Amino acid sequence: ISGAFAGLVGLTEIMSLGFFPANPIQGLGFTGIAVALLGRNRAVGAAVAALLFAFLDVSSGILQFSGAASREIVVIMQGIIILAAVIAYEIARRARERDEARAAAMALENEEVAA
Repeated sequence: ISGAFAGLVGLTEIMSLGFFPANPIQGLGFTGIAVALLGRNRAVGAAVAALLFAFLDVSSGILQFSGAASREIVVIMQGIIILAAVIAYEIARRARERDEARAAAMALENEEVAA
């Protein structure tokens, strides 16, 4: 199913150009990986992350056209967002593991006291 969606997206990109370019759209694969990572492989999360990345891509063109900032600023912002998400996920995972270990230790301690 995901391959069909990817094909439809590619079709809309090619149809909007009217021809197949010599170097097709580059970087969309890495953006897709970043969106999946940010969305935690959930449909709603991926949709929100895709909208965020689309907003940043569109705003980069506007900022570059007005001379306010270059495209690289948006790429750096995307990298910082991905890095922050990975760090937050890791902190949450470690906290969850720590809480599970404490709960298991408490349950074991309660079993020993009862025995």
